[in-house]
Amino acid sequence: MRWAAWCAVACSGSTSSTPTTTDPCDAPAPATLEVGTGEGVFQALTDGDVLTFHAGPQGGHHVFVSLITTGLVPGTGDLRDPQDPMVTVQLTVDGSAITEFEDRARLLETTEAGDVLTGQIVVLAHPDPPALEGLDASLRVSVRDRCGTLVEDGRDVVLMEGDFDPTL
Repeated sequence: MRWAAWCAVACSGSTSSTPTTTDPCDAPAPATLEVGTGEGVFQALTDGDVLTFHAGPQGGHHVFVSLITTGLVPGTGDLRDPQDPMVTVQLTVDGSAITEFEDRARLLETTEAGDVLTGQIVVLAHPDPPALEGLDASLRVSVRDRCGTLVEDGRDVVLMEGDFDPTL
């Protein structure tokens, strides 16, 4: 009897005008990424710009990476949520990585320009960061959202040491 009732509904061929899902992965938008810098405000970078690194209070050095994305599923902002976008940052000098960072993004503040992440601290893994002063470097960033959409961007920058940063 239950089978007949189920089949009467399922086999009738009726369709609903309302979507059965609101999953943003079902209709992905074109996605973009623009990489920049800035601790509290996004500052666009172009090739040849200076990327400042700072000494922190724990003895390490870091850069601030900021980005603007469009078309990605931003996630919840809970860094423990596996649905949040994964951000990967690589900074290289002469082909050697001086930092590689990968973590869930605290995406993102939504603005007219897109979803913005500002001031991501990326610690340099270099034995003598002051020796990086004035060197050409390659900054590459990628973001993958929970739908599998991947966007990438990068800039060729010049490293310069900035002021002491007590925020760490």
